[in-house]
Amino acid sequence: MPFRYINDHCWVTAPIQSLRHWDKCIYQYGLINHHQNAHGIFRASPLDIAKDLDMPPKQVKSSLQHLHDLGLIKWIPSTDTIWVKEYITTQPKYNNIFTAIITALRQEPLELAQEYVAYYNDLGLWKKHKIDISEFVKSGAPKPKLQKKKH
Repeated sequence: MPFRYINDHCWVTAPIQSLRHWDKCIYQYGLINHHQNAHGIFRASPLDIAKDLDMPPKQVKSSLQHLHDLGLIKWIPSTDTIWVKEYITTQPKYNNIFTAIITALRQEPLELAQEYVAYYNDLGLWKKHKIDISEFVKSGAPKPKLQKKKH
């Protein structure tokens, strides 16, 4: 299993501090599990998660729904898709991370990819790191281009 860096600032934020202990466990699982991808979207059924964490499946479903309702994750039960919305803010911004994110997004349903791009656009992530997402958003074809930084 690859090494994963997690910035621990997420644990001191009000939404996370106010979670029930099993919700924190599921949230942490979302950050570090072996299904995770560069963009923070992965597929795992509640039963798979329950087995990994030795938790009752009913509790896993309850926690996933609670985290979804709070807006901390997007959970799509019909496809066992989970997007940990703050995932990439907990990761180091190494040079190839955005290329990896865009590559991973190309594998997602267009509607989810557009929601993902819009979410991080609202946080200013693409602009801050000089990533042009306009082509992806306008055309529906996931082909963003990394812009070179001007010196």
